Amino acid sequence: MVKKASEAEILEELYDLILSKTLNSKEREVLVKSKNNLEKGNYTPKVINDLQHSLAPLARKRELSSEVVRFYLQLSQQFIERGQRGSWLSL
Repeated sequence: MVKKASEAEILEELYDLILSKTLNSKEREVLVKSKNNLEKGNYTPKVINDLQHSLAPLARKRELSSEVVRFYLQLSQQFIERGQRGSWLSL
């Protein structure tokens, strides 16, 4: 079973990824937008859902760095594990 991520853990991961020098500008733009939305207090499941949908086209085009692929797969695994949109986060 995959451990559910808390909002704080997701924010920490986003911070780390944004600081990575291996990200391309498209990845960084998507991650910064998600980080900002979480910091504003926007509904976390919606922010994560939007993040996944923003990263999906980059993933299909194989334009994600290995670090973002790992993060994307973690989010996707947790999303699938819970079976319902947004309910996989432990808030």
